[in-house]
Amino acid sequence: MVLRDEVPPADGHRYTVPLNNDLRFQAEEGRPNFELPGSPLPTWADVPFLTAQCHYDETWMEANFLLDTGAGAPILSEKMAMQLGLDSNGDGVLGRGPAGEDDGYAGDAEVGGLGGSVVVPIMSLSSLALPTEEGVDLRWTDPDWGIQVVIVSGLPEEIDGAMSIDLLTSGIKADYENWGDLSDPLPPLGEPYFRKIHLDFRDPDTGHYGTMYLDVSPLHHEIIPEPSTVLMLIVAAAGTFISRKRRHI
Repeated sequence: MVLRDEVPPADGHRYTVPLNNDLRFQAEEGRPNFELPGSPLPTWADVPFLTAQCHYDETWMEANFLLDTGAGAPILSEKMAMQLGLDSNGDGVLGRGPAGEDDGYAGDAEVGGLGGSVVVPIMSLSSLALPTEEGVDLRWTDPDWGIQVVIVSGLPEEIDGAMSIDLLTSGIKADYENWGDLSDPLPPLGEPYFRKIHLDFRDPDTGHYGTMYLDVSPLHHEIIPEPSTVLMLIVAAAGTFISRKRRHI
């Protein structure tokens, strides 16, 4: 991480994602019960949120996602998972329930922290997208596995999920075209989806809380025309990354 006074020039095809701090928490909420009255407040700052698009089967929903660079996998609230139809067998349980396994069930994961751990289901979305200010939706998808998300219950009503660091740093693939020595155990690695990611929080009081700049690698930036849309198709070992240009009417 490098702190700069100005956003560096684009390194690749740049797209911008607006961030917001519409959901705010109070510092007092973080106090443990055993603190003495009058103790100083903890270090506190707003956390960034962004608009995401979740897609499962034939259902598309806009979601309010926390930008969480400390999360290793994308998170989806149990409420939004139900609204998207991930409870495909209708038994009221996501993953494996009384009526068997849901269609998008991909397994279980144990998550936890200082307070202990809990086993939660992993479900597969058809795709996950970030709308950009350029009118292009940066879309993650995979025709075989989908986009796997961890289902979490008990999130605040206003939080639909979290955008994780693995989606922003994945996309490195085996570069078979430039694999010169067949005796090597693995071919050289190509570039990730994004060459550089910049977070700009310089003007939080201007009504625009922040911006995330995503510089897509030219290796992955391929425009494919389709009727009424333009697709940018990026194929990598982690899945297929697509951006769809929104129509302006």
